[in-house]
Amino acid sequence: MLTSMTGMIRHSINEEGYLVTCEIRSLNSKHLDVNVRIPKAVSICEESIRSLVKSKLRRGRIDLYINIESPKGLRSLPKLDHYAFRTYWNELTLLSKVIPNLGSPTLQDVLSIPYVFDTSPAEKEEEKEEWLCRLMTKVCEEGLENLLEMKRHEGMALEAICEGHLRIIEKLLEEIDLRRENVVITIRERMKERVNKLLSDLSIRVDDHLILQEIAILADRMDISEELSRLRAHVAHFRSIAFSDKELADGRQLDFIVQEMHREANTMGSKASDLIISEIVVALKTEIAKLREQVQNIE
Repeated sequence: MLTSMTGMIRHSINEEGYLVTCEIRSLNSKHLDVNVRIPKAVSICEESIRSLVKSKLRRGRIDLYINIESPKGLRSLPKLDHYAFRTYWNELTLLSKVIPNLGSPTLQDVLSIPYVFDTSPAEKEEEKEEWLCRLMTKVCEEGLENLLEMKRHEGMALEAICEGHLRIIEKLLEEIDLRRENVVITIRERMKERVNKLLSDLSIRVDDHLILQEIAILADRMDISEELSRLRAHVAHFRSIAFSDKELADGRQLDFIVQEMHREANTMGSKASDLIISEIVVALKTEIAKLREQVQNIE
């Protein structure tokens, strides 16, 4: 199963007057590189957010941004201190009884005293930070799940593209194999004619068995059957990893397999002494290069 290394999501949560927005971008990279940017007021949460990302993703450059804001029209209103209100009410009531001509206290009298209101934040700073950290973790978890779903969806498209390249590679290998059988015979006959002509010009007699043995050695050096077999094995290995339903494919492992395929194709091209095979090998290397371009996007 393939997952793409690239993707971008934007996810928000609105709770208790706080709008927390998480934006995650994933780009191609050989390793996992996590860049987290969050408001300074909650910078204490950065490492936990970074660890969360590393637990969900395996490879790529990850840029994660979190923004916290309050909706328009929301104000932080001071809360009434019930203990202070009762205390001042009782004190004013006592004074009205002690001081002549002083009327009983009213609600407005007590509310006009500034100390009956708690002007400190509704929550302690530490509690607020912990709550915001939990909220940021929640929005990041949900955002990462959305990102993974997007990467899996793109991975399905990558599977179809890679399978198309693999089929073309197999077709080219079949063409080379069919051509190779006739070429080997032609090369042997051509070598035999050249050796016989050279020996006749030099008036040298050599045992025919020895001549055939040397021709066989030279023909074997030009034989590309082993490269064909290894290339087919690499294609099968690629499929077994990329299209497995049991586990996610490792993009680095697939990249190594494609590099081996390219190496075998280069060897085949250097050994091929037939023009048609050389042209097919060029097409083969081009297709392998296209396959590798797609592998670069696999996590």
